[in-house]
Amino acid sequence: MRGNFFMQALDHVKRKWGQVGLDRIKESHDSYLPERTYPFEQFCELLSKISERLGEDTISDYSKLGGDMVRNDERWKLMFKGQDPREVFTTTKRQDGRYRVAVIEVESDDVGEVRLNMRVDVGEKGQQEMWAEFYKGRLEAVLELTGYRGEVELGKSKETGSYSYIITWDTAIG
Repeated sequence: MRGNFFMQALDHVKRKWGQVGLDRIKESHDSYLPERTYPFEQFCELLSKISERLGEDTISDYSKLGGDMVRNDERWKLMFKGQDPREVFTTTKRQDGRYRVAVIEVESDDVGEVRLNMRVDVGEKGQQEMWAEFYKGRLEAVLELTGYRGEVELGKSKETGSYSYIITWDTAIG
């Protein structure tokens, strides 16, 4: 995962909790270089610290953090405003520049619904589940930024590292 992704997480902490938050998780922007690649497991450690020391220490913290990182990034707001969710969610290459944690494939797409399958091949089971929740929050925020109302449902397979997302939305904007 690229360092800029870590820095965005720290930006979120600073925005929400100020310097006190960064002190509590014992992290700083100086710890990461934007262009450098860091291990997936290290990002999971950062998510754990944020949740344990600043959140409610629940799995939903990861989803909320993932969504907030998207909602608070002006580039994402401009990229997705007014876009058709069907088109947005069937294009899965957007993640490649920031992280390559999972393989995501479109299972099906229809008017008002897209189903995605995600296979996470890195990290331990708990880290994979953390990522699946984090990614769910990102998908929810992207849907929100398109201007359409809807929801994202996360499904877990019996097979370790396999997840599915059912993204549904009202076909009228607003």
